[in-house]
Amino acid sequence: MAEIDFSVLERSKVRQAEFAELVGVSRATVNCWCNNRGMGVHHLRVQKVTKYLGAFEGALRDNDLPLKAGIHRLDRMETIRKILLTQLKKG
Repeated sequence: MAEIDFSVLERSKVRQAEFAELVGVSRATVNCWCNNRGMGVHHLRVQKVTKYLGAFEGALRDNDLPLKAGIHRLDRMETIRKILLTQLKKG
């Protein structure tokens, strides 16, 4: 299986807990993925994970990420979801 590059999370300032919520896993699981520990991304999640990471790359290019500091956690998640949806629609 090809190695997945999670560096976009750090560059976009998307927290591991936020990414975990988006893909439906625990923060600890995302931490293991980012630090190359454990078994890696399950084959049933690879497509979703890589698609979302690609969307964050697009958001970085479009200067939609990183978000400004000081945004409340719930507002951050709502904004990140909107950015993700916009990027996914772009294809």
